[in-house]
Amino acid sequence: MHKSANMVNRIKNIIGSKTSKHISIIRKLKEAQRMQETPEPLAKYPTKVMVQGRITLLTPIREYYNIELGDFIEVIIRKKDNEKVHRGHFLARVYDKGYMTIPKGLRDEIGIKPGDFVEVLIVDIIKPEELLGDKAKFLRNILRGKYEIITRDQEIRILSRA
Repeated sequence: MHKSANMVNRIKNIIGSKTSKHISIIRKLKEAQRMQETPEPLAKYPTKVMVQGRITLLTPIREYYNIELGDFIEVIIRKKDNEKVHRGHFLARVYDKGYMTIPKGLRDEIGIKPGDFVEVLIVDIIKPEELLGDKAKFLRNILRGKYEIITRDQEIRILSRA
């Protein structure tokens, strides 16, 4: 009887240890699956906030995604304070040299000041020409300070489009 009780205890110990190992493996698999389900931004990088809330869209990111002056970027911004992470979401227009501006209300609300470091997550890129066609090209040229001398015929064509 003593031997059979020992055997039962051994079996319980073996089953119990395997079960706890299986539970541990299942937990790890579920965690890995949850991490895979987390959506990723197009790009993520830290940057320093400049005067008037300007931040820079890094040159390699601009080149990779063909982001130009006048394009719009959907941005999530994170600012860490001690243990808390403040987040904001906005649409920014890209200016010369890749500058974007964090809206003043957002800067005030989460306490972003010049010299602070923030994490920038690029969510989407909106190219005006995809939405507006030829009018976007005209707007892009205005933003670049470009102009053209036109003939009377070109003037008539332009006026007839309007």
